[in-house]
Amino acid sequence: MATSFHPLSTRIQKAKPARSGQFSPNRGLRRFMATCLLVLCGLWASGTAHAQTSTPLDPAHLGTFFDAFMDRHLAENHIAGATVAVVQDGQLVFTRGYGYADLADQTPVDPATTLFRVGSITKLFTWTEAMQLYEQGRLDLQADVNRYLPSFQIPDTYPGRPITFLHLMSHTPGFEDRGFEIESPSPEEMPTLETWLSTHLPARVRPPGEIAAYSNYGTALAGYIVTQIAGLPYDDYLETHILNPLEMHNTTSRQPLPDNLAMQMTKGYQFIDGTHQVEEFELLNVAPAGSISATAEDMAHFMIAHLQNGRYADTQILQEATAQQMHSQIFTHDERLNGFAYGFFEMDRYGLRMIGHGGDTRIFSSLLVLWPEEKLGLFFSFNAAIPPPLRETLLVEFTRQFLGPAGASTPAATMPLDNMDRFTGSYPLSRSSFTTVEKVARLFLRIFQIQAGEDGTLLVNSAYNGPQQFVAVEPLVFQEADGPDLLIFQEDSESHITGAFINSLPSEVLERAPWYESATFHLALLLSSLVVLTSYLIAGVARFLLGRRSISAQDDDAKSTRVANWSLYLVTIFAFVFVLGFVAVLIDIKSFMLGQIFVLRLVLLLPLLIIILTLVALFYALRFWWRGEGQIGPRIHYSLTTLAAIALVWVLGYWNLLGWRF
Repeated sequence: MATSFHPLSTRIQKAKPARSGQFSPNRGLRRFMATCLLVLCGLWASGTAHAQTSTPLDPAHLGTFFDAFMDRHLAENHIAGATVAVVQDGQLVFTRGYGYADLADQTPVDPATTLFRVGSITKLFTWTEAMQLYEQGRLDLQADVNRYLPSFQIPDTYPGRPITFLHLMSHTPGFEDRGFEIESPSPEEMPTLETWLSTHLPARVRPPGEIAAYSNYGTALAGYIVTQIAGLPYDDYLETHILNPLEMHNTTSRQPLPDNLAMQMTKGYQFIDGTHQVEEFELLNVAPAGSISATAEDMAHFMIAHLQNGRYADTQILQEATAQQMHSQIFTHDERLNGFAYGFFEMDRYGLRMIGHGGDTRIFSSLLVLWPEEKLGLFFSFNAAIPPPLRETLLVEFTRQFLGPAGASTPAATMPLDNMDRFTGSYPLSRSSFTTVEKVARLFLRIFQIQAGEDGTLLVNSAYNGPQQFVAVEPLVFQEADGPDLLIFQEDSESHITGAFINSLPSEVLERAPWYESATFHLALLLSSLVVLTSYLIAGVARFLLGRRSISAQDDDAKSTRVANWSLYLVTIFAFVFVLGFVAVLIDIKSFMLGQIFVLRLVLLLPLLIIILTLVALFYALRFWWRGEGQIGPRIHYSLTTLAAIALVWVLGYWNLLGWRF
């Protein structure tokens, strides 16, 4: 794996003082000629710069494109409303609202006044705040973040390898991912940012600076550090140093919304059972990572400021050199792939330099993309949780339509590979939990399934990009057959595939799951265990109806036999109750994010009881064989059922489902 982590450097050089001396004719002639040369160079540079600027976009053409796209996809995906803004050369060239901000009242979306939650695009504001403090010399991006944490500390899990602000900006601090209690059910129950961060520390599961794994906690921590350095609450700093200077008067990070903006906020919708259901305003405990609500026109101001290297109108929120530095790469897993700038995702495709950030809450989906060399920016947001591939579809179609990448769909060359099956497997993302009950998400969510196609291609499917087809261009490098994506695999010293990187998702590593962690293996083991357990329960019911005994025929052992049997009967009953209850809890992900887990806590007590009962069953299984009690058939059945209970306990333990870790 080729990993680069570029150190920061100051790019501003001091001007050399001019020399003094007597004037001479030759010197005057030289000055005159130099002046003429500078003028000519300036004219040439101006012409070159103009030539490099993208062709001005036609608002009518933009309207036709977005009207057609939104008319089609809002209906197909049951989305109530959307908002769009496009900027170019320091100007807002197009903005429009689509659908409704309030379906019941038939209130249309107004891009100038309707607020949308922008989700994780909030992170770009937090990183901009950090760069303001950096250029003032108040924040050291390469220092241990514990220097800025007065009331709690990040554990020294990897001695000598502290987490720095650079790691936070590139999502490489090595934290596991957590979603538990990321929201609050009411304003009164919202903890302070400091309280939440100190009580929800995720485990450090990797050394910092090596592997990207998207982290809301990391950005929330960065926002907290900004408040500690600046001596201002997050909302106050944002308003004073970014929103007000950029004239973003219809934008706020405050939760709940101020009264003057609450009436302008679009409703958020989920389409369930054929109807649009209104969701309550989300109260995020990780405010610096996702709390901003904004209009499309206000987001245009933010894009313009970054495209003009920190300048909006007569206001400079970042020095030009700092803004340019912020847009440059600091981390990538492979030099051929997108990585991270200072908080921005690199999104390069079709040979175009692109940086930006997506934003998702449970009920909003947004995207902000900048083309710095073209001085072009795009922002859009939906008041529904859209399928992730739809966002990519809009970006790709916009790029093809207005930036005209040539030959973007066809790989330059392909090469046949003999053993394509070596790439087949499940690839969970590095953004995972490893020490809590959330680890179970690695079975079903945030996972890429890769299999070899019959025609020498690789078929890749995920919730992020949908189905994709790749062809080999090098032994470990695959190009998307009909798109811009790139897939690069890793192998160990014995040529075993260990993982992969995909260009469209620089914040993650696709970690190949070992056979004992695959969904197929665990589901097969779980179902087999339940089948064997159920068979013993059915046999017990049959014996009861027929008046027969199972293991021992001795009267003095009847009590022990009953205890042995009931230990497995209860394991079976508790196992089914647990599975059904846990599935019901998983469906209600909102309650988990709100921390409303009373039912989950009860459900997770069952595995503890299963452990105790399994130990009882194991004791009796060993005793039956040691003493040679009972008939061989029932004894074998009891032993196999005990092994099934042990297998069940192992599955529950592997996925941290034993009741105490959240």
